[in-house]
Amino acid sequence: MRITLPWKYKKKPIKQKGQEYVKSAFGAELLYEPFLYHPINRKIFRWAFRSRVISRIIHHYVKPRLMKDENIDDLSLWFCGFSHLDAAYRWTVIDSKIKAHITFAKAVEHCDLYPFFVFAQTSPQYYQWIKKYDRNLWKKVKQKVKAERINATGGMWLEPSLDMPTGESLVRHRLYGQLFYLREFGKISKISSLNDCFGFPWSLPQILIKSGAEFMWTAKILWNDTNEFPFSFFNWRGIDGTDIFVYQFKHKFKALKMLQQFRRISRFPKKRCASMIVDSHMEMEAIKKYISNKKNDYLKDIGIFYGIGDGGKGPIEPEILIANLLQNRYRGNHITQDEFMDKIRKEVGDRLLVWNDELYLEYHRGVKTTNVRVKHFNRRAELWVRFAEMFVTLSAIRSKMPELYGKAETFEMWRLCLFNQFHDILPGSSLADVYLLAIEEQKKAVNSAKEMFIHSIPSQGGSQLSLVEINQNAICVEEQKYDNVTGKNLLELKEDQQLFIYNPFTWITDLNLFINQELYWINDLAPFSLHTFSLSMLNPYKVEISEKIEYENTSNTIRLENSQIQVLFDERNGSLKSLILKSIEKNFISKDDKEIKSGFRVYIDKPERYDAWNIDPNYRSKEIPLNTANKSELKFTKAGLPYISSVYFFEDSILKIQWFIYPEESMLRFRVSTNLHNAERLVKFFIPLALSSEDVACEIPFGWINRKRNMKTSFEKAKWEMNMHKWIDISDEDAGCSILNNNRYGFNADMKGVYLTIVRTPKYPKPNGKDVATLLIPENERPTHTDMIPLIFDFALMLHKANTMESRPWITGYEFNFAPIVLVSNYMKIRATSIKSNEDIIEPYMNGIRLPNNEKDIIITAIKPSEWTGDEFDQLDSHDKWRWHCKNVVIRLVNYSNISKETILKIETNSLISVVEEVDLLERATSSISFDKNKIKITLKPFEIKTMRIKFK
Repeated sequence: MRITLPWKYKKKPIKQKGQEYVKSAFGAELLYEPFLYHPINRKIFRWAFRSRVISRIIHHYVKPRLMKDENIDDLSLWFCGFSHLDAAYRWTVIDSKIKAHITFAKAVEHCDLYPFFVFAQTSPQYYQWIKKYDRNLWKKVKQKVKAERINATGGMWLEPSLDMPTGESLVRHRLYGQLFYLREFGKISKISSLNDCFGFPWSLPQILIKSGAEFMWTAKILWNDTNEFPFSFFNWRGIDGTDIFVYQFKHKFKALKMLQQFRRISRFPKKRCASMIVDSHMEMEAIKKYISNKKNDYLKDIGIFYGIGDGGKGPIEPEILIANLLQNRYRGNHITQDEFMDKIRKEVGDRLLVWNDELYLEYHRGVKTTNVRVKHFNRRAELWVRFAEMFVTLSAIRSKMPELYGKAETFEMWRLCLFNQFHDILPGSSLADVYLLAIEEQKKAVNSAKEMFIHSIPSQGGSQLSLVEINQNAICVEEQKYDNVTGKNLLELKEDQQLFIYNPFTWITDLNLFINQELYWINDLAPFSLHTFSLSMLNPYKVEISEKIEYENTSNTIRLENSQIQVLFDERNGSLKSLILKSIEKNFISKDDKEIKSGFRVYIDKPERYDAWNIDPNYRSKEIPLNTANKSELKFTKAGLPYISSVYFFEDSILKIQWFIYPEESMLRFRVSTNLHNAERLVKFFIPLALSSEDVACEIPFGWINRKRNMKTSFEKAKWEMNMHKWIDISDEDAGCSILNNNRYGFNADMKGVYLTIVRTPKYPKPNGKDVATLLIPENERPTHTDMIPLIFDFALMLHKANTMESRPWITGYEFNFAPIVLVSNYMKIRATSIKSNEDIIEPYMNGIRLPNNEKDIIITAIKPSEWTGDEFDQLDSHDKWRWHCKNVVIRLVNYSNISKETILKIETNSLISVVEEVDLLERATSSISFDKNKIKITLKPFEIKTMRIKFK
């Protein structure tokens, strides 16, 4: 009987389940598996074969090889079937759907064949595929979950690349993943299985704990190339102080080869105390002083989560039989992952150390950079989906039109965004074919968000609105040819047209906008406000560029200057000679000499393995000379804005950079464009900073952390390529510089300055042979290396006369990445507003929910309807059954400050508040919150995520 695939995709021929061949960790499988899986053998010789052949395999092949020099007698082995299934990798998403079907089908079959067998599978997305494409198999899966034979673990929609998504995206992974489990199985996952993620941000413990996790499991930190992580179990303390219990060790039978390492890193602390704190700023020897050196003072329980990963399919029959034979010969049993975690957590008790730091993976450092386009459109999708959802919710509440909010449409936007954050898609480590679909889906999420935004503007009249995405760094029209350009900054507006500008932020903001070749600085846009302008109303905001920006080109030096900063460039090579914040007369650029001048650095980058993932650790010794095409030029846009243009080349590749400033900004903006035609190259951009701080502040999901520029410990030195989001900041006590970006995630820093990682061109992974049935790119057209196309990147240096906390780079980071939303219409009336004079245009149409205008530490990151339609949890298995009557709203706030903060949230709607309750990230009520009419007083601890549900009468 063949497996039939009910979905309408190109099908890969699949053999009978009893005859299919899959790879295994055991080389001998090449010989015995065809015989073992033959249907005749399964029916007639099964038990005799198991007792004789499997026993011989254990004693003559497995034990001498996998357990060489290992004594197993002191340990208890706890077995659970497991499949690490990649949503895409060296195969496409369609192939992964086939693999998921096979994996679940085999798991159900093995549960029926072997009463002792239990199986764990992460990622609700995979369960959703089965529900969608094979209802009969789905019924069986649900029965096995109910009988606790299949352990639904993970809790995130799928295993994402944790370092690059925003905090709100990670919350939605947990929200939609856990709610799928709750609605389908009546329970959520206690274990956050993050087996193959390439690093773990310091803000993650709070997100996991507040979304129902009790434990976290990973095996990835054991991949470190510099330091062996010293613990297999520990409490991980997040930046807000939240602790989560972590177990980390190898899975599959490979764990039996590493029992000596298990005993080494599973030793208990010397004292019974859960408050002994260690971090990466300690040397390994200092950490080991906390660990017991008594004989046999280590955890005696080891989890063997066996099954074939990297493509799924799960445990094969020989593995199941081997596991059963081992558990009969040694202490242990077959057990769910939930039961295993409960067991070791109870055994450990308070004998564990606290890791108070990020969990940095000392490997795969290149994934922060590889494949520019998927990272670029990921950030666009995250921001657009989030801000559109907030706007639509506010519109619906204010107008009392719940139909404006489409539940299914909103979920699909988020799903497209979340799916393409999978840990082999967003890092750039999948086939080129995968990115055809990934980038198309990311763009689809953005376009859907824009359409939702337009359709939810309360209006009268039949005028057609057009949304214009503004990018304040897009000063040259000809740059639209680049593959990853988003937005423009030049509008044509007629006298009879109107302009609508929406501020999506929770603080007052402004906008530099070119209209009809004139620059307008539209300032004091109130939070969550929609402003209406005609061309004549914009006159007070017009800026004469020639009066606000000075420029000069003399003696090999080009000068740009406004009221805030002065910048000097070397005309010969385009490097920064000085960058002065005029209010304190400080130059932020180190003196210009050959060793530390600013500019591009190009290296040969040929890692020993995993090209798309890894950066060659010796790349600095392989620098390639860079040539200047001509002298740097002072040029002007059509609107008269001066900018500095420099062109460089190496081998067959071209690099360009444009520097410019806006009036009244203390920000030097620059746009980098690359067109690489040389494989296995790494391009960085160096900024020499005259700042003495040994720390560099880096944005992470829902917060920021300090890392070291002056690296001393072995853990610190291993962070020679670091992660960032929208900004990093280096500050002394009285002044500092924030470096902003629009789509980059990797950099390194030392006491000389900062090296921004721009682009790299490693080999694409190759298709995985017979596992790939649905290649989308013909072989003769398949690109061999990533990012060898024209690309563009936006950056800025933001100078400030304060430290990191006081300068609040998280605000400028948001504003740099997402400008106020601009719409143009021939005719439009906005409900409940009347434009009579220029004074009226500062009155915002849409308030709804507001923080104080000067509040810049606490940020609203979500405004959405509640997932629950009543007081109790409604078990909804379809969006069609979900109803919202604008009687509730969920608001999420995050404190980006490292000190406690207090604020007042105002609810400005026509409805009266009846109840305010704090909820967790799954929107389950945890406590009540007092309120006074329409004001809610809130206190947030450092980096705390606080979510509340407001119910209206």
